[in-house]
Amino acid sequence: WIDEYRRRSQESAMVTEEVKQALEPLASKVGIEGGAAALLALDKAEWEGKGLTKEHVPALALLVEHSTALESLDLDNNPALGDDGICVLAKALSTAGGPKSVSLMHNSLSDRAGEALAEMLPANKALQTLLLEDNGFTDAAGTAFAKGLKANSTLKLLSFSDNSLGDDSGVALADMLRANSTLRSLLLNGNGLTDECVAGPFAEALGDNSSLEDVSLGCNELTDTSGEALAGVVAASKSLRTLALDDNGLTDVTGEKLAAALGQNSSLRKLVAGYNEFTDKTGDALALVLAANSTLEELDMWSNNLGDDCSEALSLAVKGNKSIKTLWLGNNKFSIVGVGRMRAAWKEGGHTGQLNIAPEDEDHEYTAPNIAPGMSAPGPKPPPGAPPGSFFPGGGSSSDGPRPGPGVSV
Repeated sequence: WIDEYRRRSQESAMVTEEVKQALEPLASKVGIEGGAAALLALDKAEWEGKGLTKEHVPALALLVEHSTALESLDLDNNPALGDDGICVLAKALSTAGGPKSVSLMHNSLSDRAGEALAEMLPANKALQTLLLEDNGFTDAAGTAFAKGLKANSTLKLLSFSDNSLGDDSGVALADMLRANSTLRSLLLNGNGLTDECVAGPFAEALGDNSSLEDVSLGCNELTDTSGEALAGVVAASKSLRTLALDDNGLTDVTGEKLAAALGQNSSLRKLVAGYNEFTDKTGDALALVLAANSTLEELDMWSNNLGDDCSEALSLAVKGNKSIKTLWLGNNKFSIVGVGRMRAAWKEGGHTGQLNIAPEDEDHEYTAPNIAPGMSAPGPKPPPGAPPGSFFPGGGSSSDGPRPGPGVSV
């Protein structure tokens, strides 16, 4: 580490004194001791909620352009940066270098900033993660990103969750998936997508794409028409690892199809289907699959209508299953008898992960190191009118805290 520090110090010494002087106010604002030199040596700039404004943007742009150490730039919850500021930052990111991860969540950005970021994608050769959750983006930004991603070969994770993208964006992104083989995670929670897009173009493109691993469509406006189409994708997929369909009003029509699909799939590790309308029919269908499935690691059926009629079959399946590590069954209709069955099966099966099935389980700490940032997570819903992220301490951290509601990210 000493050699690495010396290398970075030598590189920062080559930066002009004029640039260093321009960086000093930024270093002071974000509380970095050591001034510009220390700023240029940072590998992670975690500046969420630092009160940064457009006045700090020139320095941010210089940092992006001149730092050879910076790998992660977190500017979440700095709304005073504004569209103008992000447009300038996007221009600075239009280089072969720059950070691998940029987060701009909760910044009240509009399509103008979104389009500037999209135009940066073809030129950028470093960015792998871009988090744009909870802004004001609509189809104008969504379609621009679809176009930009067709010419990008580095971005692996894109989160557009909790914006106002519509079916036009969904169709454009579906078309992008036919051309892009780099993207691994696409997170579209809470965007008002409907069957018109998801059941047709999006599901078809997802079926043809062999590189995408994580897809999140929670808190949209989907019905069983989309549910059945996506179940067909799961059945045939050899690459999909995570599928989130929480809070879409799906019924047993989808539930039974998804269960059957899991019987044919060997790649899916996580299925999120909480806050839907699944009943014991889906529970029984899942029990049949879990008895034989050896790859699914997390199943989320939080807040559905599962009850004691399926608890016996589920408990037997869970007892014999060796791959499941996390099972979310809370806020369903299990009686004390059903809860007891599941807990006994979990223990007898030798599971060391987390089973959440009763109210007293809700306060258990939740850790999910393998969930991509931006993924929708189930659990107790935030109070009505609560601002995004306020119910989940950290506003986007996946390290601890109670389970957030659908559409709240981890």
